[in-house]
Amino acid sequence: MNWYEEVLKRKDELLEDLGSLLKIESVKDLSTAEPGRPMGKNIGQALEFMLEKSNTDGLSPTNIEV
Repeated sequence: MNWYEEVLKRKDELLEDLGSLLKIESVKDLSTAEPGRPMGKNIGQALEFMLEKSNTDGLSPTNIEV
């Protein structure tokens, strides 16, 4: 597999996913911590985004903290 060619094929999709992830202000905020989100609400949202994206892409992600 030529990874460079694969990235070029998926460039727009990859940039869109990156933009979506970067829109989440994933800064540690213990004042919003809750079960399943020990580092705060926004970091939890970023984690959930990546878990969902990984699952969509055919991987089997696991959140070991839950």
